[in-house]
Amino acid sequence: MALTTKRAGLAPGFKRLTSMKSLSIAISTAWKPVLPTPTFDAILTQSRFQSNKAKIQELSANEGQKLLADLRMHRPVSPHLGIYKWNMGSIMSSMMRITGVAYSSSFYLFGLAYLVSHYLGWDLSSANIAAAFASMPKPQSRLSSLLSLGLSSCTPSMRTGWAAICATTLGAGYMVFLMS
Repeated sequence: MALTTKRAGLAPGFKRLTSMKSLSIAISTAWKPVLPTPTFDAILTQSRFQSNKAKIQELSANEGQKLLADLRMHRPVSPHLGIYKWNMGSIMSSMMRITGVAYSSSFYLFGLAYLVSHYLGWDLSSANIAAAFASMPKPQSRLSSLLSLGLSSCTPSMRTGWAAICATTLGAGYMVFLMS
């Protein structure tokens, strides 16, 4: 059986069967294809990975602190707004968070005002606080009838998203400009 190591396209140390007779013997006896396998010497001598040695630079404590401060100045603000894909889901998520913060903040502010109202002479009874929270959804419910005009041209999932965005925008504008 003739084996050669110097063939075009083979790395040193790989062996290929050259005759059809040896190939047919290998297939008939093993029932597996014969694949080129590297020898141990080829594995040791052949560099498959590129490696660069790290260069170590000695720095004093002051130079190290200055280098760290310079690196921190060039660090990007995290998270950078450029990484977000502004689609319906991200807009709705942001609006839900903002709405939750606004409602919970107003609840805590009313609670604190209720605690100090006796000392400041304000009339903040429990009935007044309940009436204030009950009136919050009224502007949104008044404007929701206008949203049905634009709902017929969108898909159902997009409809609800755009409806919420429009209702929030119009409701916030109404509360800021017309109720104050």
